Amino acid sequence: MYVLLEKSNHNILDLTFNGSISNVGFILLKKWIAGGGCYSSVRLDGRTVIITGANTGIGKETACDMAKRGLRACFSGARVVMACRDFIKAEKAAAEIQRSTGNVNVVVRQLDLASLISVRKFVHEFITTEDRLDILINNAGVMMCPHSLTEDGFETQFAVNHLGHFLLTVLLLDVLKRSAPSRVINVSSIAHKGGKIHFDDLNFNQKPYNALVSYRQSKLANVLFTQELSRRTKSCRVTAYALHPGVIRTELGRYVKSRHPLFSALLFFPSVILMKTPKEGAQTSIYCAVTEGLEKYSGGYFSDCQLKEPSPEAKDDVTAMRLWDALKKALLIKMNVVLAVKQYVSKMIESSGTGMKVLLMDKETTSIVSMVYTQSEILQKEVYLFERIDSQNRESMKHLKAICYLRPTKENVENLIQELRRPKYSVYFIYFSNVISKSEVKALAEADEQEVVAEVQEFYGDFIAVNPHLFSLNLHGVSRGRSWEPITLPRVTQGLTSVLLALKKCPMIRYQLSSDMAKRLAESVKQIITKEYELFDFRKTEVSPLLLILDRSDDAITPLLNQWTYQAMVHELLALNNNRIDLSRVPGINKDLKEVVLSAENDEFYANVVSLINLLSVTQNLYLNFGEIGTNIKNLMEDFQKKKPKGQQKLESIADMKAFVDNYPQFKKMSGTVSKHVTVVGELSRLVSERLLMEVSEVEQELACQNDHSSAQQNVRRLLQNPRVAELDAVRLVMLYALRYERHSSNILPSLLEELNRRGVSERYRKMVQSVIEYGGKRIRGSDLITPTDAVAITKQFFKGLKGVENVYTQHQPLLHDTLDQLIKGRLKDSQFPYLGPNSLRDRPQDIIVFIIGGATYEEALTVYNLNRTMPGVRIVLGGTTIHNTKSFLEEVTSSVGLGHGGDRTHGAGRPPTRR
Repeated sequence: MYVLLEKSNHNILDLTFNGSISNVGFILLKKWIAGGGCYSSVRLDGRTVIITGANTGIGKETACDMAKRGLRACFSGARVVMACRDFIKAEKAAAEIQRSTGNVNVVVRQLDLASLISVRKFVHEFITTEDRLDILINNAGVMMCPHSLTEDGFETQFAVNHLGHFLLTVLLLDVLKRSAPSRVINVSSIAHKGGKIHFDDLNFNQKPYNALVSYRQSKLANVLFTQELSRRTKSCRVTAYALHPGVIRTELGRYVKSRHPLFSALLFFPSVILMKTPKEGAQTSIYCAVTEGLEKYSGGYFSDCQLKEPSPEAKDDVTAMRLWDALKKALLIKMNVVLAVKQYVSKMIESSGTGMKVLLMDKETTSIVSMVYTQSEILQKEVYLFERIDSQNRESMKHLKAICYLRPTKENVENLIQELRRPKYSVYFIYFSNVISKSEVKALAEADEQEVVAEVQEFYGDFIAVNPHLFSLNLHGVSRGRSWEPITLPRVTQGLTSVLLALKKCPMIRYQLSSDMAKRLAESVKQIITKEYELFDFRKTEVSPLLLILDRSDDAITPLLNQWTYQAMVHELLALNNNRIDLSRVPGINKDLKEVVLSAENDEFYANVVSLINLLSVTQNLYLNFGEIGTNIKNLMEDFQKKKPKGQQKLESIADMKAFVDNYPQFKKMSGTVSKHVTVVGELSRLVSERLLMEVSEVEQELACQNDHSSAQQNVRRLLQNPRVAELDAVRLVMLYALRYERHSSNILPSLLEELNRRGVSERYRKMVQSVIEYGGKRIRGSDLITPTDAVAITKQFFKGLKGVENVYTQHQPLLHDTLDQLIKGRLKDSQFPYLGPNSLRDRPQDIIVFIIGGATYEEALTVYNLNRTMPGVRIVLGGTTIHNTKSFLEEVTSSVGLGHGGDRTHGAGRPPTRR
């Protein structure tokens, strides 16, 4: 008994001793797993911190730590902005943090990183309510989720873990720079070490989705982004850090649990021992956010509060830059008509494989392609010949593949049938810009006796993409009185539905009630959507897109005004025709500049982006005022001179600029497009001076915006009596007066018409004054076009350093601005702009396509451009039957009221083979 008892006691002692060792080992293991801690006592008084995904896990612990730093009797601590998708959970978490830290300066802002609209909206609200941002912690994420696409068409893991944070950071860069020194912390993962950026298929559209591969890609992207961001902000005192927080027990692994419950159950108890707590996992985020002296490690990768070595792939500078550029382009894809057409053309060429090719087009598709691609760009894709399908003198070249891009007209189909019966090329890839009927496809198949056709598809690029947010159908004279020309309604319907298909939108439709033409077009488009419902079966979004159809006659003033932004001014004074300008009549023009091309796609200066990235707040040269363009050209030249050892040449006038280009051929070679713009701006400046356009424009603005009849009629008379005022400008002043004071009790229109007669203005032009009233007078208009204002007189500023180029700001805003403003705010009256059908939008519209029957203007395009810049969450595309200047608008008016007919009239088509 004693022996047994003694032995039993020894066992107890052994167990106690061994248990103590085990406990010590367990504690040491836990400490090692927990990693390093952040022991910095840095206070964040007066600082502002944004933390994404801050309502749970390490985000919440990080927010708690930031909130309590500096809370003393005399200090308020940091202002912590919790950017979260679930607003209710975030509010609850914020209240807990406020109670535990005593910091009431913890606020919640809604942010869904899977929605680019939500990101832009968050940024807009932040920059309008906050004056600084010191620390941005990109913490939110998902892990191993099932395959799905966001509302913007991006794979969800990549969108939430990286793309949303990329956009958020870039949009907040300006405020981060203003608040410098500031920091950006990107929560990545050790999983990045198995990752690869799949540039050819970021969204797993082509290869099978693998949740782990996608997760690793997103985490590698975080580290590469940190490195590239650090490089780009080196001189701005904005630093960036990536980190691995450790393996943590948080909600991040919820998808793993739901998809693999048995596996998760087996790992539950080991995970309690081996995983970090959220507080432990937050330490490296906190360390990177507050530790002093960390600036020299900007761009680095951290783990357990120490600088660590990332994977070799994560240190590739070229990949980091390439990823930045790829994401920049990806974010611009949505509602971009230029990119939509460009992608179609690129797909056509790539589908034909390698080898020499000929691009076979018709008159209209030639214009469509030339607007988005230069000939040199197409040549790089092995397209060595460009031919018209209606050309009778083409040679047989059996070594070439033929890529046919044609409108589905009867004439084109017949030409193609003749081509296939006697093929001139080895193989044919046929693409139609719109829907083609089954009977026509059958006729083509029957003609293909030699079996040379490899593919027949529809690519919906049946419109002219002028700018990313502006398109045209290049149709003139679309109406007869207040009704459609019979052959133009089908063509306009085809063009407009093509835009919807290219942008992948199935919209609700609203139309201008005062226009029967708008109603008929709305019904015609709806009929096509219903008939071709399979084509319009796009992924549903939370808020349906909206198509708004308007009539030019509701605003006849805008196309009559002189313009002062670059693109609009060029079109008004020199006429843009598919981005081409004819300068052959310019005095002393160089033979190389008799015709020039102005394209934002292919002209770096023309499309120069002043801001960091064209995502929220940018200004492009094509939208700058006349004087600002001249100043930008001057700055480029002065920068070039600084690099030259010789004495510098003064640049005080347009003439000085022209001389500079002649004296420095190496500048012309380096920046040939700038010398082109010197010529264009020089000619604009000459015309402004010769035609007294500053004085004319001032009176135009008074007529359009103010309510002083006595002053207006005196100023119009004064200019009509000036022989330097051109005939067109004199007539437009009278037209503006007629529209503005049509029913004024002291109207002097007959007297002004007599003044035009005394000037020798042709009878045709004088009759146009009455035509304009018939086209867009008060009897016709559905809106109150002119709202009298007490706007200050037009501002004219002269740059001291550049003579001959004035910077003009106009008062006038097109009626479209007010219409869209009311639409976006939910105040556009259904009684004036009804919905087609029983449904209506309850939420603010997000994607808006505006179409103006009778033509849009570049001033209206500028309005849309500015609304896209300043209204986060709203994307607008503007289109019209054509893009007007004053001359083309007057031709439209003349055609409409019966003094003449014109226009490109095209017949339509029916139904498809393969569709894209």
